[in-house]
Amino acid sequence: MFTIRNRLLLYFVCVVTLTAVAVSATSVVIASRAAHDRVVGQLKSVATLKEQQVDSWIGQLRLNLDIVLSDEGVVDDLRTLAAAPQGSARYEAASRSVLRRFTWVSSRVGLFEELFFMGPRGQVLVSTDKGHERQQLGMNDYFTKGLMSPFIQQPSYSLSLEKMTVVASRPVANGGTSVGVLAGLANLDSLNAVMIGRAGLGQTGETYLVGSNHRLLTALRRPGHSIPSTYVRTRGADAAIDGGLSGNATYAGYAGEKVIGVYRWIPRLQVALLAEQGESEALRATRFALWTTSSIAVLAALLAIGIGFALIHSIVRPLSELGDTAGRIADGELDLTAPVKRDDEIGKLATSFNRMTGRLNELAASKERQRLARDLHDAVSQTLFSVSLIAEVLPRIYEKDPTAGRERLEELRQLTRGALAEMRMLLLELRPASLAETSLTDLLKQLSEAVIGRARIPIDVDLDQTAQASSEITVALYRIAQEALNNVVKHAGASHARVILRASHPDGGEALTMVVEDDGCGFDADDVRSGRLGLGIMAERAESIGADLSIESPPGGGTRVTVVWAA
Repeated sequence: MFTIRNRLLLYFVCVVTLTAVAVSATSVVIASRAAHDRVVGQLKSVATLKEQQVDSWIGQLRLNLDIVLSDEGVVDDLRTLAAAPQGSARYEAASRSVLRRFTWVSSRVGLFEELFFMGPRGQVLVSTDKGHERQQLGMNDYFTKGLMSPFIQQPSYSLSLEKMTVVASRPVANGGTSVGVLAGLANLDSLNAVMIGRAGLGQTGETYLVGSNHRLLTALRRPGHSIPSTYVRTRGADAAIDGGLSGNATYAGYAGEKVIGVYRWIPRLQVALLAEQGESEALRATRFALWTTSSIAVLAALLAIGIGFALIHSIVRPLSELGDTAGRIADGELDLTAPVKRDDEIGKLATSFNRMTGRLNELAASKERQRLARDLHDAVSQTLFSVSLIAEVLPRIYEKDPTAGRERLEELRQLTRGALAEMRMLLLELRPASLAETSLTDLLKQLSEAVIGRARIPIDVDLDQTAQASSEITVALYRIAQEALNNVVKHAGASHARVILRASHPDGGEALTMVVEDDGCGFDADDVRSGRLGLGIMAERAESIGADLSIESPPGGGTRVTVVWAA
């Protein structure tokens, strides 16, 4: 039998379930898209930084060639080498002078493995590598194009040197005529050092360069991919090299794992720059938050259904009892009274029934009794019909304004806001500009709340609201606190932690002291290998702003990280 109770319960379950599914699905879509955009934004920032560093490296190559020619005496000597007969006294004197200048620049700067000068026909007249003198290099682009203007040859593999090389060159002029070409074989270790830094890209993130022939130019994170025998043919590398494009995509990386990648084509060096991070690591925190949100939504839906069942039962049961009583009264049992258990519409209806039955009992004649019974039956039918209509719309009324429902919805809202607290933080990562513009006290407070929500570790936050710092200082201190709290969650096994920020004004200046401490297991700093626990990262960030970093962590005695910065 499809009763009012069953209809109400079915309707309520459908409404709650659909709402929970809609909220969860919307959260998944929005959060996944936001997390992906955040990772892409972070990779773009890293790629932009690396591209600027590559441009700086190219500029330094050109600048160092200019430094070689900044001495007029060296320029005169190079002109002498181009014009004087080889073996003559003038030639030999000029050769020794130029070699001293080449050796000095090469050793002082360290950007070139070899500096050499080619005459007007491409013959090497003087070089820091004596074995290369007298070589004929006139067919190379760095000679033919270097005669006309400064030139950077794209990375290429040298059979004689058995490695990848980059040559920078520029003309040496006598009046308006080029008398030769000054060139330098770049030391690619410095370029590799630029790309190998992976700050801000997690454990799987990295940046690297690929040549126009898809040959690997700089070192990779994973072993087994050597330079220059490795060829990179991924979606990102193909788009940048074959299409000269810049953009981002999700694709299979060089090692076969799925990555989120940003790719750039650098025409000045004719290479592709790729910044990539494993998709599973990049979206791990967001997926955890989504699973948490979905679980909370399911539990809240089950709780709401249970509460709705109890509410519907409390409404339908007295109506059913009232209906039975009305039916018996309509059949002639005029001495019956309906129990009045509630002070609401149902209670008022029961009271009305009792009044009507009392009035019927002033009537003595059986016929009159029967007539009144028929009349009562008709009236009760109309009343029960109205009650039925009201009951039908009770779920919609409950959905709009039920006290118990509102309390549960408020609880769900609070739980949802709590689960979404760490995403709100990351964004700020991304949008790096918003992170820098937020006050240090707000950042530390939100960071602590996010860690509490994620790890369920109580954290006391004691922040001096007067503490202020520039965006550079703010971001550095925030990152140190973030690394320290990550260690508390991952390694300390702590039951309690504390974040303290104090501002002071020694000698009229500004000073900040930040402390992150826990009651965990501690560690022996002498036994911690380089790169573990992020100690190196914290030390580098402290050094970058001129702050003092100290870490106290006796085994079993907790850990205390203290950073002191003074203007």
